[in-house]
Amino acid sequence: MGHKALMCLLGFILFLVLLESGLRAGGFIILSYQDHRNKVSLKQQGAYRILCLGESTTQNQYPPVLEQMLNRNNRNIKFSVIDQGRAATNTSVILLHLESYLNVYRPDMVVVMMGINDRGVHIAYEKPSNFRIVLFLRSLRTYKLARLLGSRITSRTRERQPGLAHARLEEGCASLEDGIRKEEALRKTIRLNPGNDKAYAELGRIYYDVGYFKKAYDAFKKAIESNPGNDAAYVGLGWVYHDLWQTRNDEACFKKAIEVNPGNDAAYVGLGWLYHERGQFDKSEEFLKKAIALNPGNDKAYFELGSLYYTFERPEKAEKLFQKAIELNARNDMAYAMLGRLYYRKGLVPQAAACFKNALEADVGNKSQFYAALGTLYAEMKRFPSAQESYNNANRLRLNSYNSATADNFLRLKEILDSRNIKLVCVQYPMLSVEPLKRIFKEDGEGILFVDNEQTFKNGVIKAGYRSYFTDMFSGDFGHCTDKGNQLLAENIARIICSAVHIESTFAPSADGAGRRNEFKKDVSADHGIDKNYGAYLETGWLFYEHGNLSQAEELFQKARELDPGNEGANLGLGRIYIDKQEPSRAEAYIKAAAEADPENDRIFLDLGHIYYAKKDFLQAQYYLNKAILLNSRNDGAYILHGLICCEQGRQQQAQRYFKIAEGLLKTAIEIDPRDFNAYIGVGVLSVAHGDFVRAVDCFLKALQINPRMQAASRGLGSSLEKLMNDL
Repeated sequence: MGHKALMCLLGFILFLVLLESGLRAGGFIILSYQDHRNKVSLKQQGAYRILCLGESTTQNQYPPVLEQMLNRNNRNIKFSVIDQGRAATNTSVILLHLESYLNVYRPDMVVVMMGINDRGVHIAYEKPSNFRIVLFLRSLRTYKLARLLGSRITSRTRERQPGLAHARLEEGCASLEDGIRKEEALRKTIRLNPGNDKAYAELGRIYYDVGYFKKAYDAFKKAIESNPGNDAAYVGLGWVYHDLWQTRNDEACFKKAIEVNPGNDAAYVGLGWLYHERGQFDKSEEFLKKAIALNPGNDKAYFELGSLYYTFERPEKAEKLFQKAIELNARNDMAYAMLGRLYYRKGLVPQAAACFKNALEADVGNKSQFYAALGTLYAEMKRFPSAQESYNNANRLRLNSYNSATADNFLRLKEILDSRNIKLVCVQYPMLSVEPLKRIFKEDGEGILFVDNEQTFKNGVIKAGYRSYFTDMFSGDFGHCTDKGNQLLAENIARIICSAVHIESTFAPSADGAGRRNEFKKDVSADHGIDKNYGAYLETGWLFYEHGNLSQAEELFQKARELDPGNEGANLGLGRIYIDKQEPSRAEAYIKAAAEADPENDRIFLDLGHIYYAKKDFLQAQYYLNKAILLNSRNDGAYILHGLICCEQGRQQQAQRYFKIAEGLLKTAIEIDPRDFNAYIGVGVLSVAHGDFVRAVDCFLKALQINPRMQAASRGLGSSLEKLMNDL
């Protein structure tokens, strides 16, 4: 008896090992399809390239604004922002394209805002465990798959609802045993009868529903191999191809299903949705009406035809079709939701709210989205307590669960970018908390920059109204951005990028000298016409400058200046080198040349203020500091230097006024970005002026923790420590 139990246990372990190996070996299907070239032209060779990935909320939305904003506010580096957002895509498709994007564009940074279109189930976050065996089991893909399958079992059976949010289970999960048992039951059926095409098709449908496209693809293909007449398998395979953007193959599969079974109304619905996506109204309408004729009880066909009319601005027809879909199936939650969006578009807010309440009662999968929509609608109706309650319910669901496909693809994205030393910026959607996004990475989030768009958008909506920032409410509490919304989104992203680019460029290079510095050195030494473009010399010079290699930076800035004597960046670089070398007379000419090239750059006038301060020409220094403040009233460095000059002149009261203004600006800067090392340096300088050397040491150390190569922080730290020692 004991021997038999042991054999069963070993058999179960072997099954887990084999299943785990299969899951690790399988990735997503790598299918060949046309490479969509970005319409945004690549900038000069010296540009810092940023690749933006996402769905329709990215495509032709914030990326152009982001590029303009970055180049307007940063004079020392040129940015090129590449927009690879795609409407109706999902994270799996983005991952399939990623390697080719990286090879073509060779970005320095990837900005990603994705996941809203992902299918698959939501599974609950698990309570942390300190037991190593538990942690090991949870790390296995076998375990993750079992949880997904378990979630799928506990949800009610739902057919595909093309083009809209898919079935998602956000509350409750079945056990590991249930998940494994369901899959094993189907596999056992297949082992007993390897030609059982229906079992393969059912297995494919389950894998597809949880977002395991590779395994779904294999299962549907097996079903078709076993029975070329299995029209349902062709439909399932068509949806796999569709979700992977295989536009020729998906259409072919739906047509093949109809060829095999002319009465397959689901295949007609699939074709109708494909043509809807492609903007072919007449063909879409034709196939959806054919589906209804074949099966007048198909509520999804009515729903998809209503969605077509909704897209093409035929609201009266859309309304009747959504109502018909609900009449046929009172639990068609997406029909209620689309009817609600239609009423919202028509300005009928109370009717829209009633629809989303019905959607909540009908649904077990999209509750967070529906609660969020209710929150938005209640806010417009000035029912603020109800709005807050709805938002809280939506946030609770989002914080307590995650979409398995989205999480897996985010982790894979980071793995690929890490292997190429490319910086990752993860952007949360407007209005949403960034915490669920951070929880995806857990301990693997090191080096990721997160952009939080929750409070800024909520504040804006409170002040100006929802419609000022969003054109629709496709995701409940947010939608596609208006121009104003894209401006705010770009501002939030730009603020993080500006800090990240500067921090990244000042870290020490890797031991083997790999990375962008070597790339630019190769560009500089190339013979193929590089002298016609000073960009490589200029950017390499700034990289060396930020790493403290002043002699090499000086050589490269001089070369760039030979090619373009009036270039602001080259002159500014040389001027700052001579400031750092404490040679103000040599710095003066170069900084003035930079100011002549760019008379709107307040930082250049601050540099001139520093030069004349070093030369003890306080009157001239104050003249340039006033120009800097006139151009930018938030130039904290100009106020600090003004205060230091007043101290030198014995005007202590006036100095304190300047220091107080500067301290307020620096405090705000640190609140906005806790990694703003320049702000910490500023506070350190102020602390020295106040005689608080302990605080100064703390601030300079914080600056150096963020940016170990910052010479101003090193000098400030050394000086402050010396003063402390003297006091002792």
